[in-house]
Amino acid sequence: MKKIFAFLLAAVIAAGVFLAFKKSDLIGEMFSGVPENVAAYSPDSFYYRNLSSEKSKKAYDIIMREIFSFPEKILIPNLSDTELDEVYEAVLYDNTETFFLGETCSTKSSGAKTYFYPKYALEKAQYEQRMSELESAEDEIVAQVATQDEFEKELFLHDTLLKTCSYSDDISSKTSTPYACLVEKSASCEGYAKAMKRLLEKCSIECILAIGKVVNEQGADEGHMWDIVKINGKYYHLDPTWDDNNNDNSRLTYTYFNDNDLLITKTHSVQDRFLNLCSDLDDNFFVKTSAYFTDYNEDVKNKISALITKNTQNGLSLAPFMFENEDDYQSARRDLFDNEGIYRLLERADLVTDKKIVTDRVYYWPDDTFYVISIFNYF
Repeated sequence: MKKIFAFLLAAVIAAGVFLAFKKSDLIGEMFSGVPENVAAYSPDSFYYRNLSSEKSKKAYDIIMREIFSFPEKILIPNLSDTELDEVYEAVLYDNTETFFLGETCSTKSSGAKTYFYPKYALEKAQYEQRMSELESAEDEIVAQVATQDEFEKELFLHDTLLKTCSYSDDISSKTSTPYACLVEKSASCEGYAKAMKRLLEKCSIECILAIGKVVNEQGADEGHMWDIVKINGKYYHLDPTWDDNNNDNSRLTYTYFNDNDLLITKTHSVQDRFLNLCSDLDDNFFVKTSAYFTDYNEDVKNKISALITKNTQNGLSLAPFMFENEDDYQSARRDLFDNEGIYRLLERADLVTDKKIVTDRVYYWPDDTFYVISIFNYF
């Protein structure tokens, strides 16, 4: 008797560690020379270029030029509470190297001058040791990137990150760093997103940290962080946390790989500043791998069989595919699993591969929200 095993998609719910800020009124002068290890620092970084005033940008510049010497205080311009909030957020989210900073900052005034007082999560020597370990881990991964194609680089880094790290629901600052993700190999969503940003930037691919909200298992909103990545000139949402399958590498997930706004907002509340950046699907995983279907018919069945064949020949016992609409998705589920049509597709694939495909049982994983079906463990 043939057996069909269905696995319902359970989204990984993750909470980011987000920041509280304290009042600051600040004045300063410009300093030259950005530290060498601040690879991501750029006057065109997303949070920097969205600062509301030139004064805020000047404060950001000053902090970035001084903070890596771990000073007790930094002289910066006079800022409103809102300006201070956005400056500190920009320092932390444009620059993933700043994981030695704490979650809050404070200021004190002395005459006409106001000083910014950072709080440090790590001592300088401890930070330098961790930064060295982090860069070694990153270099080892990036050295394995064997392509100049941006999509393929991103795909390799995505898969490697998911195989390397396991999700932690501890939302403390300890798990929110790229060090936690790539060295300690257990991180919250913030750690995943920052690690992915660092890896992509080492491959000369632009990446922005996106913040918003998701609904947790208790039905409550909670903070979340993911990435927005620029591939072949267009921006896409990339959420490595929600693609992680608890280190079950036989079922890597690509539901959140290069989504547009329409797809990501099915499960994520996206802040307005990030909306309208991601409008295309050209480099969406399913579109790019010819696994995105706008219909369900014999031609699509042939394409699913070809997908299984191709992935099998590449050593992958996983074939995920997405439908544009619910009607075709449900038609495919009924035909392939209720009516056992999947076995004919497996038998076709078995005829043309050099691996023995199992044709009398199948495991699949349906996602009713994104209309994705993942067939796996078929050889």
